[in-house]
Amino acid sequence: MYFVEEDKEKDEEPGWCRTREEMLKEVKSKPLFDIVVIGGGIHGACFARLAAYNGFKVLLVEKKDYAFGTSSRTSKMAHGGLRYLEIFDLKQVKEGLKARDELLKTAPHLVKIHNFLVPIDKSKFFDRVRIKFGLSLYDLLGGKRIGKHSWYPAESRPLVITLNKTSEWSGAYEYLDGLMNDTRLVIENIISAIQEGAFCINYCEWKYFKRTSDGELICTLYDNINKEEFEVKAGAVVNCAGPWVKEMPGFQGLKKKILFSQGIHLLFDVSWNGPAFLMPKREKPGYYFVWPFLGKVLVGTTERVVSEIPEPPTPTEEEIKELFSYIKRDFNTDFLPLSKAYYAYAGVRTLYNSTNRPSIFISRRPRWVVHGSVLTLIGGKFTTANLTALEGLKLLFKAADIRDRSLIYPEGRLLPGAGLLRRSVDEFLLAGRERGIPDKLLYSAINRFGSRVRYITQNSSWFEPIGNSCLVGEVMLSIKQEQALTINDVLKRRLLVQYLPDKGIGAIGKIKEILKNILKKQEAELDKEEEQYKKRLKEVDGVLERARGGGGSFDCD
Repeated sequence: MYFVEEDKEKDEEPGWCRTREEMLKEVKSKPLFDIVVIGGGIHGACFARLAAYNGFKVLLVEKKDYAFGTSSRTSKMAHGGLRYLEIFDLKQVKEGLKARDELLKTAPHLVKIHNFLVPIDKSKFFDRVRIKFGLSLYDLLGGKRIGKHSWYPAESRPLVITLNKTSEWSGAYEYLDGLMNDTRLVIENIISAIQEGAFCINYCEWKYFKRTSDGELICTLYDNINKEEFEVKAGAVVNCAGPWVKEMPGFQGLKKKILFSQGIHLLFDVSWNGPAFLMPKREKPGYYFVWPFLGKVLVGTTERVVSEIPEPPTPTEEEIKELFSYIKRDFNTDFLPLSKAYYAYAGVRTLYNSTNRPSIFISRRPRWVVHGSVLTLIGGKFTTANLTALEGLKLLFKAADIRDRSLIYPEGRLLPGAGLLRRSVDEFLLAGRERGIPDKLLYSAINRFGSRVRYITQNSSWFEPIGNSCLVGEVMLSIKQEQALTINDVLKRRLLVQYLPDKGIGAIGKIKEILKNILKKQEAELDKEEEQYKKRLKEVDGVLERARGGGGSFDCD
């Protein structure tokens, strides 16, 4: 590794963030890096941030947009992994609880404590004993740091108004865990990595590399925006491409031990900020969940092994019908009618299966594969991504025989939207209310950007509402500081309004105007993006209708 000395002089403004073009220009003019990271999901973002914090010159490249793959298709839960106790993975649970607690402190605008209920079937006494034991162990391993578990009798209001056939349930255990905004966590880790000195470039594709006789890695990259190929030199390459890792050295020998597991999720147009439910599937091992997300209801997940990775991952009619059957059996139709399902998405996780067990019984523990100066990550859990990055960087230190510096973990270091949170939020709310902006829009912006809403406060024109979806300033921040380059980038992976019932359709016109003005995009290109965006949403609507009474599958990205 080179230990490239760089001038990291930054703007004094804490929101400082270089633009994509600024970074790309410098990468091409000074193409020498200690580490090149492949993949702009949560693990790539956390690794780049940690490596840059430790003084390495880092380049992260992402073929598409940040969080395009699995990292934006999770169950939106920051947790220790209660169900991992069933496979006796105590270490994973303990690490998960520690990581969850850290996220609650470093990203309080994106990760929040929520109460979860685990209903107990009256006919299965052993389940009550088993769940009681599991939750006691969960408390012991660290869950009690935010509250101990308790018992809800069957006549409790949250159970009466939600569950179908309440008489079949003896009650429910309650415990506390975290819910998160997964996509925004990726974006903030990318911003933080850039602020630490890393170069992060989306829509930049990894092509291949060659190793010189002296061990130097020559990496060939392709800029998908400017349609240019270029090379950089690296001391090490770290592959965090998620399910798309198989082209890298070191993978082929593990191929028979890798499983790809697909899970799908459904969104319902039901306003709910009550307790979350972790529901036993009853007729087979495993659980599914029902919990609030963006003020609506999110239901998931299925578990299906796939041999090939669809791009993007695609829910099937059978998977949707499986979730529909659970909901119809367990929940009151007044609370969760199937007709209210309005969106679906799928995600694929990578599992290291050394025992040939069914996917539900396989540990989510990640595995780093070291191949010289190339590291490849197999699997990984979103909540513990920082700890996984730490483990990987330790392996890189060992592989490079680095002895003249110590690895530092930035425990407690706030993500960009968490600094000065209370003061920034108070000033933003005051300024917004003086302009007559509805609280719903103001709090939506706070939940996305945290204290970074202060930049909207500094520019009165940025308070302009775009329908009921967002503020102009949120779109400006997405483009100027977060490298959003398309309509889909803005609506799905920056503002998440694609997950709301109106899908952000009313905001498209204004977003096109802003993209045209800032990025100088052509009208025809923007029209094509709009057409593709609406086409995908139409396909989502179609497959949900077919799942209620027909057949088919769809592309949901």
